[in-house]
Amino acid sequence: MVLLFKTTVGTTGEYYSSVQLSDIKNSDSSKVTVSNFLEIYFQSPVSISSEDIQFNKWDNTYSSDVTLTKVSDQLFNVAVKITAKESLAFTIDADNDIVIGFNSASGDPDLSTALEPFLDTIELTVDAEPDIYGTVEMTSVASPVAALQDVPFAVYFSQSGTQYPYHIKPGQSVTGQLVAGKYDVSVDNLVSEDGNITLETLIDGDSAIDVVTGETTRLAFSFGKVMKSSSVDFSIGALSELSEEVLAVSLAVGSSYQHAFTLRPGENIHLSNLPETGQLTVSIASVTLNNQRYTFTVPTYSLSNDTVSIALDESNVTVEAMPSDDFIQVAVALQTTVDIGKSFPVRLVSSDMTYAQHVVIKSGQQSFAVKLKPGKYSVEVGNFIYDKTVYIVSADNTFTVAATDNLLAIKVKKSASLVVKGFNSDYLTFGGCTNLAADNEQYLTELHASSIFKYAGSGGDGDPGQFLEVDYATENTIALARKIEASLSKPVLPVMISYTVQLSGGDVAELNNSEHLTHSFANFILTLQTALKHKDDDHPVPVGIIVNPDMLGTCQQHDLAADYAMPVVASLQAALAHWKITQSLPAEVTDDIKGYIQGVNWLVRTLAPDVTFGWQINLWGVGGSQWVYDNATDEKAIKAARQTADYVSTLGVYTGNYIPDFLAIDRYEADDLTTRSYVNAYCYGPSEWKAYFVYCAEISAQLALPVIPWQIPSSRTPLTDDSVASSFESQHWGSAANYILGDPALGSDVKNIHPAIRNFKFDENNAGNMVALVGETPEAMYQKNGGFNVSLPAYADFPKYGIMHIMFGGGSTLGMVPPVDNASVDMTWLANKFSHYVEAPVGFDDSVLDI
Repeated sequence: MVLLFKTTVGTTGEYYSSVQLSDIKNSDSSKVTVSNFLEIYFQSPVSISSEDIQFNKWDNTYSSDVTLTKVSDQLFNVAVKITAKESLAFTIDADNDIVIGFNSASGDPDLSTALEPFLDTIELTVDAEPDIYGTVEMTSVASPVAALQDVPFAVYFSQSGTQYPYHIKPGQSVTGQLVAGKYDVSVDNLVSEDGNITLETLIDGDSAIDVVTGETTRLAFSFGKVMKSSSVDFSIGALSELSEEVLAVSLAVGSSYQHAFTLRPGENIHLSNLPETGQLTVSIASVTLNNQRYTFTVPTYSLSNDTVSIALDESNVTVEAMPSDDFIQVAVALQTTVDIGKSFPVRLVSSDMTYAQHVVIKSGQQSFAVKLKPGKYSVEVGNFIYDKTVYIVSADNTFTVAATDNLLAIKVKKSASLVVKGFNSDYLTFGGCTNLAADNEQYLTELHASSIFKYAGSGGDGDPGQFLEVDYATENTIALARKIEASLSKPVLPVMISYTVQLSGGDVAELNNSEHLTHSFANFILTLQTALKHKDDDHPVPVGIIVNPDMLGTCQQHDLAADYAMPVVASLQAALAHWKITQSLPAEVTDDIKGYIQGVNWLVRTLAPDVTFGWQINLWGVGGSQWVYDNATDEKAIKAARQTADYVSTLGVYTGNYIPDFLAIDRYEADDLTTRSYVNAYCYGPSEWKAYFVYCAEISAQLALPVIPWQIPSSRTPLTDDSVASSFESQHWGSAANYILGDPALGSDVKNIHPAIRNFKFDENNAGNMVALVGETPEAMYQKNGGFNVSLPAYADFPKYGIMHIMFGGGSTLGMVPPVDNASVDMTWLANKFSHYVEAPVGFDDSVLDI
């Protein structure tokens, strides 16, 4: 039922205004009785949360659940559902008012003037949703291609980047409900299941519509040209002598089609959009390996609007021995304390010859099995895993085979264990941020989250201004994790982000604010106590904790030494006294940064020894993060990592009697193709993501620690067949997911990227700094350093980098749940990727070879 009410503007200002709803009554002026819920719907120029809804002179405890849909940066659809404590029915008296607060932190929009146009949108209903919808009727003609008659196509209704999809089959009519307003309409083409027939879908009439409450808007669709193509299922069998080689494959159909890719023996790939007809020629570059030349003979195939299967095996390979009389004997000089009776591969690569050798893991000299051709070679070695532990293999980048002194020096050292308390000990797993919205359980379950994380406390910053009595964030995060693991039948670790000092704004004066330190220490103790309440036989590790994001990075930026004075002892003792804990501080807890760090570590290990925890570092601790763009080689990433690892070591973060379990490495919490990223020089292409993970690997190697990339965006770069709005900010596009999870549809061809993204001009969008770093457009960014290939997932190598888990997302960043500003972001692509991953995860299996 629709209610009557009086609207009064209360406080009015640039940054804050309020609206009071009073004299709430039924349409016949009688008193309102609420059996289930009271709902307010309105449009707002700013975001609204449940804290903005206040109740005046109500005699019960009421809660408000806010559903927020962002239409544009200054237009939000807001639905507020109000219920009483224990879902009791209640009556609204004449003096019961509701106050809605509107906050504009920057003054843009100016609420003293911007609020007035929205007052007429307020509707109030009891026990029913407000009637704010109009009907859209969609009708399609039959398909002129019989094979596509039962194939549905998508219709998208867009408001400032937010999309609402519907699906319809040719020859059918479908109706849908949309909130009243203006929409842009777009459609997908019809595509056959094998991808070889595409039928252009057309909108008959205007593609911009106005949906009116209670009325029906009609749309008609027809079809245009038919586009036919062929596709290829390509595979290479297990070629025993070339099992570790990467083969360069080229496909061509006359001069109209060329495509190149790489594939290892034993792998396969599906390729689409080849010409409809023609003769397909396949070329594979010859391989010269260990003084043998391997050449490939592949027949020609006929295309005829179908899928061609090409399966190559050893019968397609010819082997020829190369002259080697004047070649030279070379030996490996291995330096290690490890002796495990296994071997690892070593490769020497030049422009005309490659040598591969399995080196036994034992200190001493070992000769190559064949003599080597004189010349300069690149040395390729890689880390290996044995007994779920990473071993670091290092050598000079180049090696020259000459007449004398032919000893190739290689070192092997034991590094990080991939078995971390509380996390999966058998394979690489993924987790995500939660904002505790109603849809989080569904998404985190569908995307197979192994952990969820949220900021602890009330303000998420350690709450330095108060002592908290209850940590609702931790309680609710644990409860959500338990629900997800019940659905998945596997453990889900709740991870809290906790501050005992908040330096995210760079204010190092906080290090000496004893009152703030006391409050935050006490609130951290509360989080630990809350975690311990949920320990049981099924959850021996009840919670994980990442402590003090940005603290180490800020201290490093300001070059603060380990003996930088802080009021640690008194602050920590006061926090313990607040909770009536009579625990003596160990000698390691001193009044300086090093003692402060030991105090945090001691708290966890003493008060909550079953909790798993780690500290966090940043890319910008070395003074800035733009080194990541100087990535033609790995040199800058390795240098930054070593500087940061050295600083962490000087502070003794991972030494002493209370050593943490892991180290989290933050990128920057924003999707790459959004304003927060590219304006702040955090817009990465494949080259930059590679540099980031090289940094992670080197940090792990230097500190011998397992590492967790944290707050990584899960956004992807859209392809030509994706629906991309002209203003795509709210769609949260990015690049990390293509790189990390792999995207064969993008592959190595920049032209596969949607033109709205590919041709986006950085300098025309307040990001001129990006031009100097990566080029004028995302197209240039993707083509840095000779191009890219994201056909295969990068995560396959992560365990060898010391990475045992990744945490995706953030409050305003796409992760395993939609970002808070756009709950309608399409999660289908990610759900498919993570569902496929759990079927064949990357294990911590031994990667060493038998002798």
